[in-house]
Formats: sequence, structure tokens, C-alpha cells
Amino acid sequence: MSPPKKREPGIGRKLLIFLCLSSVLLIVACTRAPTTGWSGPTMNDGVLYVGSIEGKVIALSNVTGTSPVLKWEKEFESKTSGGLFACGASLSTPMSTYGIPAIGGAPGEEKLYVGGYDGKVYAIRLDDRTMSDYDTGSAIVGSPIVASGMVFVGNSDGEFYCLDLQLGKRWVFETGGKIWSTARVHDGTVYIGSADHKLYAIDIESGVERWHFEAKGAILSDPLVANGTVYVGACDDYFYAIDAATGSEKWSFKANNWFWTKALFYHDEIWVGSLDHNLYVLDANTGVKKWVFETEGMVQSPPVLVGDKIIVASGADKGDQRGKLYKIDPVARIAGELKSFEAPVLAPLYADTVNGIIFVHAQNGTHTLYAIKVDDGTQLWQRDTSD
Repeated sequence: MSPPKKREPGIGRKLLIFLCLSSVLLIVACTRAPTTGWSGPTMNDGVLYVGSIEGKVIALSNVTGTSPVLKWEKEFESKTSGGLFACGASLSTPMSTYGIPAIGGAPGEEKLYVGGYDGKVYAIRLDDRTMSDYDTGSAIVGSPIVASGMVFVGNSDGEFYCLDLQLGKRWVFETGGKIWSTARVHDGTVYIGSADHKLYAIDIESGVERWHFEAKGAILSDPLVANGTVYVGACDDYFYAIDAATGSEKWSFKANNWFWTKALFYHDEIWVGSLDHNLYVLDANTGVKKWVFETEGMVQSPPVLVGDKIIVASGADKGDQRGKLYKIDPVARIAGELKSFEAPVLAPLYADTVNGIIFVHAQNGTHTLYAIKVDDGTQLWQRDTSD
């Protein structure tokens, strides 16, 4: 494989990239629902759950076969006036979801937690589909997570919420910028990035800040916690390794464009994609670059591990809306195309490691969910999630 081409995007190109990535959020305040989005799927007890641009959560069974079955769907009907980018009008319309649904609760009482662009956190009981909600007051872009019997989620007013499983508020932590990322919880601490350039470490019981780390650009990617280190990328072209206990920088690595997505930790290596089209492999302890794989588009979806192979997706670039799925042998450093799509892949992938299947939610205006076999790229099925 030839060495990756060096990309040196200027301020104008970076601004264009940011506007393209943000446009799917900007149009929501003045229209019925966004035409694109990046809700990733999740699976529990053989049922696949995914959010749609039509303001629904869809539950599919028989997803490891060739004919998935619609088990149920739930629509979010919300009345809102503005939200993140106010238009001064009151809307009563289905509002879309961008994050991955999260599942939590005691056996027999499990709920699906979904963050809506209308600013509400929804809890749907899996047994009878009854639904409750909590209004944070501003658009939710990241995914809610369930950990230690609590639900954590941030909104576009820079507020980070800790709720109980019944959606009662426990505490709120205020940052100085929009929160578009998803938090990570580890050892009694929750880590969250903000557009105010800071990564915060917060005590999960009290909501009190333990420390913060400041980058030179917005932190819109999800943090990864491994081996006492928090790994996170920022919109200053740098990827950082931060001491999880103290918040001090261990090392940093500079790419040729922003980091928009979460990294993967594998065999003491960090695998992380950038908007410069590259998937970087870094030494987890030193940050030294060990390998680079150049895709054909911006990498906005986190790489995932299936068996002994790493799968990564690419998005669109310069008007080319095609996305691709790549399969990589992390030991031999051999990569090849697994599947091509007529639409960019922005959403996180879901890896069914038991059956060797990757579920891909591609952003083609209507949105299509695909089930792909990892061994040979065979497509088991596809389904329009906006129907």
C-alpha cells in the first residue's frame, strides 16, 4: 500500500467540513425532521433497536437471518419551540434521534433510553412499550448511557444530566459549550467532552468536578477509557492521552484534520479515525504512530472489533456521497474493502460478534439499515428505516 497522501486543509476547508457535519442539526429547528442523521443501532436479546429520521425507535427481530421482522416501533410526538437553533415557531412534530439507544434496568423491568433532538430523554419499557420522558430543555445529539443505575446525557445548552432509571433528576453539571458527544463511566467517574474545548471528569455520585483538561478546539468525540488513561480527539487536529486520575496530558498526536469519533483500544494500540480520511494506529503508551490506513472518505464512525478483524467505515467527501466498509487484519496490517454503499456512513456500527455480522445505518436521505457478514461481505438484508 502506498503511503497516505498528506492533507493540509486550510481554515476555509475546515469550516466547510464543520458546516457540512452540522447542517443535519441546523435544519431541524425550521423543518419537520432532518434529512440526515447518525443514529447507530444496538442489540439486546436478539432484538435490534435503532432510531429513525422520522422520530421513531424501531425494534427488529430475526436480524441474523435474511428476513428481519418488525417487532414494534414507537414514535416520539413532541411540541417544541426552537431548541438548539430557534425559529420562533412552535412545532408539533415527530423529532428525530441521533444517538444510540441505551438499555438498562432490573431483569423484567428493562427500559430503552433514547435522547431526542427535541431535548427529551425517553424511557420505553421493553415489556409493554409504555413511555415516560424527561425534558432537558435543549437538543440532545449524543447518546444516553446507563451505568451504575443511572442515566447520563448531555444537551446542546452545555448541560450534563445525571438521572435515575425512572428519569428523576439527580444532578446537573454545567459546561461552557454544546455537548454533542457521549459520556464514558469508569471507576466512579464520568468523562464528557464539550465544545468549550474541555474534557471533564465528574464524580458520578455528587456531580462535582474532579478535574478538567483543556484542548485547543472543541471536543465533540467520545472519550475512551483504558489502562488508567482517557483517550479523546478534538477539533484542533490533536488526539490526546490524559491521565484518568489527575487530568494531566500523557501525550498527544497531530493529524491533518479533526477527530470526530471514538477510538478503539486493541493490544496496547489505539485505532482512531480522522476527518483527514485516515485511520491511525498509535502506541497506547507513547502516542507513536505505528501504521496508517487511508480510506476514501472522512472517518466519523468508530472502528469496531469482530473476532480478530477490525472493521471501519468511511463517510462522504467533496460531494461524493458513497460510503465504504473496510476489513482490516490488525496483525498483518492488511486492509480491504468489505462493502460499498450509495450513502455515507456516519452512524456508529453495531458488531454482532457471536454471529459475525455488522449492522450499518447508512445516511442516504431515507436511511437504510444493512446487515453484512464480516467473513465475506455478504449482505443478509437491508431495510429502509424511514418507512
